Amino acid sequence: MKLKNKISAVVSIIKVKFFKRKIPLAVSWSLTNRCNYRCKYCNVWEIKSKELTTKQIFSVIDELAKMGTQRMSLIGGEPLLRKDIGKIINYCKKYDFHVTLSSNGTLISKRIKEIKGTDLLKISFDGPEKIHDFMRQEGSYLDVLRAIKVAKNNSIKVMLITTLTKYNLNYVDFILETAKKFDVGVIFQPVNNILSYSEKNIISLSPKIAKYKSVINKLISLKKSNKHIVNSIKGLKYILNWPNPTQLQCYAGKILCRIAPNGNLYPCTIMENKTKTLNCLNLGFKGAFNNIPEASCETCWCSNTLELNCLLAFDPETILNLKKWL
Repeated sequence: MKLKNKISAVVSIIKVKFFKRKIPLAVSWSLTNRCNYRCKYCNVWEIKSKELTTKQIFSVIDELAKMGTQRMSLIGGEPLLRKDIGKIINYCKKYDFHVTLSSNGTLISKRIKEIKGTDLLKISFDGPEKIHDFMRQEGSYLDVLRAIKVAKNNSIKVMLITTLTKYNLNYVDFILETAKKFDVGVIFQPVNNILSYSEKNIISLSPKIAKYKSVINKLISLKKSNKHIVNSIKGLKYILNWPNPTQLQCYAGKILCRIAPNGNLYPCTIMENKTKTLNCLNLGFKGAFNNIPEASCETCWCSNTLELNCLLAFDPETILNLKKWL
């Protein structure tokens, strides 16, 4: 991030924290619910939704730039299923947004020329081949390895996202070794009930609490010596409390927000379909953002959002920890 952008970001955060302003500094945009996988804990592909056109997306991005957005996270479903994903990324870079792209990895090799403007590629990773393929589909593990290599060969930074379930708790060392082998980061989070996670499968996938806590404590002890663990110590200590909710100062609806495929705007993923929504096209993004409610959930087990909240709270360790990733 350029110096002027860093200064602008700090000024925006100060305005929000101390002057009650609302500035969409970091936007998460679900471009599509379509997906070519049928993962064990995700049912987002079942949620049918109209998608904005390329032109409509560009018009919203124009508004975001005027309102001070600097970080754009493009997610799905599988966002690479959109034929215009390269155009969307390039349009974001027109405004010098920091662009992250979340993917299951299958289409990275085929679309690499189109997505070279991506600053950070986030790939879901569940562990060894037998575990990863079991959670997703046969051949998906090898797709991830190919995606990492191709992305790094094209100078795209890579981060792995590991959702901890009863099936991969014993393979954290393997996951960290894989991150070391490819020199990428990995962020851990507990399996949890958000929009795209199938409620009926959460209980069956949940690990035993004692074992889970043992693994998180291990990650906390490894954090200082292992540069590949993206979670901050504060973030790890927070998710150590899973599954019991604890209060968290949340900036969703103030600095963070989520745009659904059809243009509906929400404070965050967890609040989707749980709160009144406004549409970016009907009111314009500014009108929708200024009138959406702030997040009111009990807790947040999404480590990416959690880390951003710790960062926005000016936690020194989190700031230093995430500097190289954000």
